[in-house]
Amino acid sequence: MSPSTSTAEIEARLEGFTLEDAAYVLEFVEARAEAYAAASSPGEFALVLRVAQLLEPTWRVVDALQHGTSDGNIRESCAAENVEWIVENLLDGGKAVIWAHNAHIGNPTLGDIAGAPTEWLGTRLKNRMGGRPLGEVEEGFA
Repeated sequence: MSPSTSTAEIEARLEGFTLEDAAYVLEFVEARAEAYAAASSPGEFALVLRVAQLLEPTWRVVDALQHGTSDGNIRESCAAENVEWIVENLLDGGKAVIWAHNAHIGNPTLGDIAGAPTEWLGTRLKNRMGGRPLGEVEEGFA
């Protein structure tokens, strides 16, 4: 797409975006990994690859929302994977601040929009970190 592509043109292209399209984009990017990394940098390519990897789960969440079906476990799993990926790939093992609604960063298992039990982001990260608490959580209102 050129920089002059209009929002309407982009929306029209995405209107029929399918799960197969998401898989195609990921395969396309992965097949050209060496050339893309050489043309930019391994770090920049890693970001592009991560975006391509997120197309399929994003499609699944949008599809679930459009059809009123369960989406919470898909969304929360993606969020946990993204936090881990960011800490491991962009922060060199450093700390991260997660800004999210309390329901997402808490530890309960609650129902999503369809009422399906959902393990939220806070629980997923706590479990992946060996049961360690995620750190101090503060609520603030302006």
